[in-house]
Amino acid sequence: YTDTYQGDDWHVSSSGDMLAGDGSLGNPLSSVQAAINLADEGDNVILSEGTYTGEGNHNIYFLGKALTLSSSGETENTIIDMENVSGDRGFIFQPRDSYPGATANTVIDGITIQNGFLSFDDAAGAGVYISSASPTFQNCIIRDNVTHAANATVYAAGVYLDNSSSSFLNCSIINNT
Repeated sequence: YTDTYQGDDWHVSSSGDMLAGDGSLGNPLSSVQAAINLADEGDNVILSEGTYTGEGNHNIYFLGKALTLSSSGETENTIIDMENVSGDRGFIFQPRDSYPGATANTVIDGITIQNGFLSFDDAAGAGVYISSASPTFQNCIIRDNVTHAANATVYAAGVYLDNSSSSFLNCSIINNT
């Protein structure tokens, strides 16, 4: 992706151009992670309706940024889909290296997060993993995520929370095993 657009609203489309997309409305990015990387504190990352898969659309990390990730359409039609690929989560919120944990000012609004799959000992949070962070989720659907381990404990397939005061407002967390 190129860093030629400098707006407050970063646009992402499942049909966006991975190489030439710049995040503007007329030339959206194809990767949620690319938009987050380019966005500044307080910016908005806006997803068009569609299904987001592949590179940059799983294991999404917010870099501790206070920004809003939202859908321009219906929650049911704006989907982060990990496609049941082993090791793929939807979102990860935790301090890492020099990046702090997300605060309540990091908002995820109107997104479906589905088909995360973790298969290892002590697997946790195939849809959303939150540790020492407190993002806000509203109007989201977190569904059909799986954690599995042959000889160990697994935790919370849909959402895993540790040391968090995250809010989930008007969200559905369904069919996670």
